Amino acid sequence: MSGLLMWNCRGAKKKAAGTYLRELVMKHNLSLIGLFETKTDNLTRRDVDRLVGRNWDFFHHPAVGTAGGITVLWWTGVVDFVVHEDNSQWIVGSARISGLPDWMVAFVYVDTDPHVRRRIWEMRARGFALKSPTIVGSKFNCMLRPEDKKGGLPLSYSLGAREMEDAVLANDLKELPFVGANHTWCNNQPRAARVFVRLDRMFLNSVGLALVPLASIRHLIQLGLDHCPILLQLGSLNSDRRSRWFRFEDV
Repeated sequence: MSGLLMWNCRGAKKKAAGTYLRELVMKHNLSLIGLFETKTDNLTRRDVDRLVGRNWDFFHHPAVGTAGGITVLWWTGVVDFVVHEDNSQWIVGSARISGLPDWMVAFVYVDTDPHVRRRIWEMRARGFALKSPTIVGSKFNCMLRPEDKKGGLPLSYSLGAREMEDAVLANDLKELPFVGANHTWCNNQPRAARVFVRLDRMFLNSVGLALVPLASIRHLIQLGLDHCPILLQLGSLNSDRRSRWFRFEDV
């Protein structure tokens, strides 16, 4: 995988989404893409050709009405993505590249309802992918630290945030550092009412970090949309750069 992108595009059939996505594919040499809030119950081959081009295969979990929807796209001939599980909150599968170990990748879109989202946190009970190199992202709908929010009411540490941290610890996931804007979502309101929040993250497990210790995250430009795309670049193999990673610890 040369580059992996996760993006809450808020409408996969919008012309603006396709225009920006094709630009990102060319600029960042993308081979695997996860789109969230596609807002469509049906995504056809023709839709994908218009969205990203003809050399891409895809798997789509439908939206309910105009809410939700997750799509995974992969560049055929470079990556083969095999889906293991899908529901309204995630698509989980193996990304296969010739000559390299399979990567487990979970494209996560956590529900705002605390009772529904708990099904995602229960992944820790499965021993989620602890033995395989694993990537988990992107929209968790949780703020974990005071700096995750700018503007609006002060951040309060919620039960959802604690459950998320417990799941991250149980599954040996490390949060990747990033470059770019501190926040991944903006309500696009006038300045006095504007709120910025970091809702999107990516994690790797220890097995994955051992393979790609130079991996990095970039928060890309929003271009007038309310969510910024999140780019994972795996980088070159290296022997020891592990001090760069953040890890949640029990206290």
